[in-house]
Amino acid sequence: MLIISLYTTQLLGMGFLMVAVIAILRERDTSLADLGWLYLLGLPWGLKFLWAPLIDRFAIPRLGHYRGWLLILQALMVITLLIIAPQSLDQNLTLIATLGAIFITLSATQDIATDALTTTLFHHDERGLVNGMQMAGGQLGSLIGGGGVLMLYPLIGWQGSLYLLAALTAICWLQLLFFHEPAHCTIESPQTIRDVFMRLFSFWRGRSLWFILSIFYPFGLCMTYAILTPMLVDGGWTLPEVGFATNILGGVIGIATGLLGGWLIQHWGRKRCLIGFALLQIVGLAAMLPAAFSANTVNVYLALTAYYIFYPLVIAVLYTLMMDKAAKGTTPGTDYTVQISINFIAVAIGASVALPLAEAIGYQGVIFTAIVIATLAAMLAFRYSHNRRLGR
Repeated sequence: MLIISLYTTQLLGMGFLMVAVIAILRERDTSLADLGWLYLLGLPWGLKFLWAPLIDRFAIPRLGHYRGWLLILQALMVITLLIIAPQSLDQNLTLIATLGAIFITLSATQDIATDALTTTLFHHDERGLVNGMQMAGGQLGSLIGGGGVLMLYPLIGWQGSLYLLAALTAICWLQLLFFHEPAHCTIESPQTIRDVFMRLFSFWRGRSLWFILSIFYPFGLCMTYAILTPMLVDGGWTLPEVGFATNILGGVIGIATGLLGGWLIQHWGRKRCLIGFALLQIVGLAAMLPAAFSANTVNVYLALTAYYIFYPLVIAVLYTLMMDKAAKGTTPGTDYTVQISINFIAVAIGASVALPLAEAIGYQGVIFTAIVIATLAAMLAFRYSHNRRLGR
């Protein structure tokens, strides 16, 4: 339960700041181009590899290596949400965005420690299911932060939303108090800071194809996710309707699919899932096209169902392979983060570009572009899997 809780709370506030806030501002007629830069708040998740070696290198005395980091980071996340709460969205958007960037940096750092702890806690045969749990936890966090709170927003307002998110984030901190980190989770650190930072570069040696695949594998779906919320607002959907459709209904589907993805990886093997999920991604993107032409209820729910079925599958297998590679070294937090950061940088850039691109070529044009990219990703997945022993 702690692992699911950690992955859930890191996305509670992030889901609100990068999904709900965009819906709120779009309802106030903020342009798509002006909204696009808000997606850049997610860049710390792409840059976190720069400080990931510090999480592996230094332990908090008497608190456990990764548990100590998690206790501090979780507390700082709660405090930051409490500081954001009194700020006015109309008058202090720049300050809110700055504080939001700090919060997202803290959540990204929390993710480093969570991933490192998870990598060392679980064995090879368990990682498929664990990454399914990771996806389920992430979907639950987005469901609550980006959907549930958005639905409550007309009733509880800005401050009530932030106080609620802070309270929910604090629950995980209490769980950490009662968690005892096993001795084998403490990794023997390299002797110098230079050694551990050099791992950022040496990790990719001989892995150029994996580097490219990490960027493009989920890129198409992430581009379309960026346009979902403003597309519904433009189609006349109210904020509660957007919150329910994108994060409540979608989140429930995503949680179930994330767990299913973990089960499929464990039973079908990594190779078949990597190729199969890449092909299914193309199908899912095609199913999203009707909503771009007409945002009626049937088209929208078809699009959302397709997205929330296929995105968790794609991410679950990608993260499982990343975790396999991270578990082979003595710096699991760094090795996992350096992979996932590349993916997040690409996703953040793709999301921020998707909205201005939609203003130029329409929502339909963005989805067509995403389909082309997903087709390229499927070709890369097949090439990567060919003659490689990915295991079960």
